[in-house]
Amino acid sequence: MELLKIITDRDIGEKSVRVANHSLRTAVRAIVLNDKKELALMNVRKFKHHKLPGGGVEKGESLKNALARELSEEVGVRANIIDKIGVIIEEKSHLAQRQKSHCYITRVVTRIPRRLTQEEKRAGFSLRWMPLDKAITLLEKDKPSNYTAKFICVRDIAFLKAFRARC
Repeated sequence: MELLKIITDRDIGEKSVRVANHSLRTAVRAIVLNDKKELALMNVRKFKHHKLPGGGVEKGESLKNALARELSEEVGVRANIIDKIGVIIEEKSHLAQRQKSHCYITRVVTRIPRRLTQEEKRAGFSLRWMPLDKAITLLEKDKPSNYTAKFICVRDIAFLKAFRARC
């Protein structure tokens, strides 16, 4: 997959700290389209931001299986992968973490009950469907309240703009 961007502390207005070793986290994200050509966007009330559906790949899990799991949990859908958007790397020095997020374009096949994790419930996750430009505008207006959420906004705006460039 094509590397779209590397996001560093500087991109979110933070100073980097020197870290000897970063842990590596692999994650998947999706632009989930419904039959109205709207996309799914998660509102994370606790941290005052929106995000694309997705999350970390568990040990022994393939990217596609992780994506299917995340979409069933957060969006309550089974979806077909239409295409790949690309990869974004987040260099989170304050967490000594390097995250590699793979983003896909998907289309809803069927709806199923959502199964948010306890952590997602505590964060106040809610699902919204909207046009692409509205999703970008919401993310650009977000004022996230924590370090990781700031990375999420920059990352997901980049994924959505890369998708828009293909449309």
